[in-house]
Amino acid sequence: MNPHGGKAAFVCLILLLAVDASEVLPTTLWMAPVLNPGGYSSEALSFALGMDAEAATQRGRFALRQFAEQPNSNFIQGMPEDVTDVIRRLMNAGMKQGAWDV
Repeated sequence: MNPHGGKAAFVCLILLLAVDASEVLPTTLWMAPVLNPGGYSSEALSFALGMDAEAATQRGRFALRQFAEQPNSNFIQGMPEDVTDVIRRLMNAGMKQGAWDV
């Protein structure tokens, strides 16, 4: 798994280039199978890490919620610690009751 590459990172870069620097990024709750070793998780992780970094500089709010697949403890334990720290923080933000209600 390469948490810093893949199609999602490329798409994220294109989206970020299209945003006016004077605008605040939209609030986003990303729902994806980030804690499951399927092929989509590596793209979702790349996207999440890129969006987290960008949201910090653009005053945006970004969070994650596990979706569609069951978390896999072996997969989670195999992630680099710096990645799990960010993912854990984003997942905690995504679980706050009422914070993401529309």
